[in-house]
Amino acid sequence: MNRQLPISLAVAFSTSLVLAACGGGGGSSTASNGTNTSPASTQLLGTVQGLGSVVVNGVRMSTLGSTVTDEDGHTFPQSKLGLGQVVLVAGDTNADGLTGTATQINLIREFSGPVQSVGANTFSLLGQDFSVDTTTVFKTESSSILGTLAQILAGDYVEVYAVRQADGLYVASLVEEQTGKASLESGIEGRGLVSNLDTTAKTFNIGDLTVNYANVMVQGTLANGVAVRFKATQDPVYAMNGTATIVANSVQVKGIQNKLNTRTDQVEVTGFVESDAGDQNPATFTLAGLTIDVSAARYEGLTTLAVGNRVEVKGVLSSGVLMATKVETEEARESSRGGRYEFYGLAGNGAYSSGVNKLTFTIQGQAVEFSRAINQGTTNVCGISTTGSTPYVEVKGVLNNGVIVASKVECKSASMNDDDENDGDDNDRDFSGNRFEMEGVVSNYNSAAREFTLNGTRVSVQSTRFKDGNLSQLSNGDRVEVKGALDANQVFQVSELEFED
Repeated sequence: MNRQLPISLAVAFSTSLVLAACGGGGGSSTASNGTNTSPASTQLLGTVQGLGSVVVNGVRMSTLGSTVTDEDGHTFPQSKLGLGQVVLVAGDTNADGLTGTATQINLIREFSGPVQSVGANTFSLLGQDFSVDTTTVFKTESSSILGTLAQILAGDYVEVYAVRQADGLYVASLVEEQTGKASLESGIEGRGLVSNLDTTAKTFNIGDLTVNYANVMVQGTLANGVAVRFKATQDPVYAMNGTATIVANSVQVKGIQNKLNTRTDQVEVTGFVESDAGDQNPATFTLAGLTIDVSAARYEGLTTLAVGNRVEVKGVLSSGVLMATKVETEEARESSRGGRYEFYGLAGNGAYSSGVNKLTFTIQGQAVEFSRAINQGTTNVCGISTTGSTPYVEVKGVLNNGVIVASKVECKSASMNDDDENDGDDNDRDFSGNRFEMEGVVSNYNSAAREFTLNGTRVSVQSTRFKDGNLSQLSNGDRVEVKGALDANQVFQVSELEFED
């Protein structure tokens, strides 16, 4: 039953938010009219929805110079970033609020371990049920090739990034199949809210999983309702009734409130409506421990809230409470932006199929399809289907079974004057002109010409700022991340280069 809630009623959400400081810390300043005049300290917690930099909650953050880690301190190259990952991004946003620079990116897996069972559009893992849809990304450990739920079998070891719904069911955003338990980044792990705590037996439940913590020094104070993260070395025991039991070797009391700064900040929250906040104030609700007050909020795209709705809330943190100024549907936000997913970079492998009037290509390793009315010309947008052509483009669209179905393909010129949109609007969003980022291994390095090849693209470091090294250290085989733009001769002119371990 879809229970309707009045707008003023307290509700609760799960995951994904943007946290942007308003003049607090880091030397940020605010003009007298309230307009930011310098970058603002920012944290973004949400799902990766674009590459060529990283796009989280509609904010495009440059990753050059940033560190990618998980919650156990493992470090990764920027190439580890992919669609569907839940991440916490720290850095600075620009005055437009839509772009910025990341300094730290933390990967936040939900559960990892052996699959319990697989259904038509669901699977279970560690006593939790996960649903999949057309936006769920499937990958294997050894390949970035996208698969389907059909490749996942009971007993397979997987790492899952997901968002929890009101009914306790998780919506999987990324399922990454591993070759075995040893391939799991942090071993078997999971997180959730404690229930049925038994301090005598030293057990508690997360969903249908019973966690035994008898041999663990718990970090924090356990109580029913608190958020925890556990790890284990032994496989869980799965019962025929769908329940599971596991012996933990690590338990931390750890929720969203433990990850975010607590100073006064601008916050943007996206998630599923779950329930009320359990208090007597009809204008408040909670998000994993974060209290939200909607008494002064403006609403767009909806007049009532229903349990299970996915909405976005914007506001300002005050004494630990998010004072909401705006509540809107995620669909309304996405339609105004031209799609949920965004990619920036070189288009390759272009081909046009006249039979279905469809242009296909890849960008940042992601497959894309684009079509429009014949009289508008689909055959060779931006020169993508020209043999050997690798133009720089911006793509926006939706994810459908591993393929981006583009609503917009925008050509980016070497002059950095962007106005070839193919979608009929003139509302460009600039990211330092037409700059984007690539990562890969250096080959064909010519030290005299200061050029090399990266992912098949000719790259020049004539006027480049180096990070964690210098030009004399550059050689074939180096893994690097570069930021720059294509010139008129289709040479990628690097403005910044970072050596990666």
